[in-house]
Amino acid sequence: MATEDDNLIRRIRTGDQNALAELMERYRGQLLATASRKMSDLLKRSVEPDDVVQEAVTYCLKTFTEIDCKALDPMPWVHQVLERKIVDAHRHHAAQKRAADKGVPLSGATDSSPGLIDLLIASITSASQAFARNRREERLMIAMQQLTQEQQDALRMRYVENLPSKEIADKLGKSDGAIRVMLTRSLRQLEELLDDGHME
Repeated sequence: MATEDDNLIRRIRTGDQNALAELMERYRGQLLATASRKMSDLLKRSVEPDDVVQEAVTYCLKTFTEIDCKALDPMPWVHQVLERKIVDAHRHHAAQKRAADKGVPLSGATDSSPGLIDLLIASITSASQAFARNRREERLMIAMQQLTQEQQDALRMRYVENLPSKEIADKLGKSDGAIRVMLTRSLRQLEELLDDGHME
């Protein structure tokens, strides 16, 4: 008899993105445990394991349509993505530390563009588009306006106020799982809007 996981995997292999989101949510605790175990104590002082998991989940949903999913074993793939995100987080943190030791502003710590979360925080905390530091940040501010007020509130509470998803759920009158799904989908929606050519 097919289990619920089997049914989700079958749907995933037909290209069902919602099934992938549901499966990752079912195993979020396992993903969080992996991130917490593999992230150094030093890194965890500045980056929450849940944020790294969120980045991995968002990336998987964003790239899912670009891969051959017919024979995909989804959770091993998700874990591989998570491990890459953990490595990236360690590298970024090390680069920031080296820059700080040399007296270089953190904004110049790496040559790469700021990550989505960094841009998101900047777009929420900036008073207006006039304060956007670059074109991509300005585009994100515009994209934020296309989200519902509830989505904007949830993103602000999670990434600016650093509230855990359970507390956000209490404030918005939703379940913890519903908030996690909302955050994942909101980040994915923002990335899609940023990648949309008409926002250039």
